[in-house]
Amino acid sequence: MPLLTGGCGRQSPVAGLHWKRWASAATIAFVAFAYPILLDVSGRKILLVGGGKVAVRKARGLLEAGAGQVFAVAPVFRAPMPAAVIRIKELFQERHLEGMGLVFAATDDPQVNQSVVREANRRGIWVCRVDRDESGLDGDF
Repeated sequence: MPLLTGGCGRQSPVAGLHWKRWASAATIAFVAFAYPILLDVSGRKILLVGGGKVAVRKARGLLEAGAGQVFAVAPVFRAPMPAAVIRIKELFQERHLEGMGLVFAATDDPQVNQSVVREANRRGIWVCRVDRDESGLDGDF
């Protein structure tokens, strides 16, 4: 059976099924009715929170998809970020979300990712979290 890409670049062995890499059999039953979407990122300001390999992979995909402006915020960039990405060498702060149309929480710190998701949700900004959170703050896709 071919693998299909789900949200945030994850793969699913079941056609039309969106799941996360940590999905268990019980979780798969829960998301079996998820609705697949495509996002038009052209002209949108997008924020990546993180400066590692995952953030770089997300940045490349967003730029290839025609994202308007891509910003990355991290105290240190550990992987070579594409030149078109606007780098902000700081710890994440809520003000970084101002004017953003989409956000990716892609750090190796679960507390930072939780903070990004919580604040993006409060502002009504769609957010993708790349790690798992036991509190249920996994993001929108």
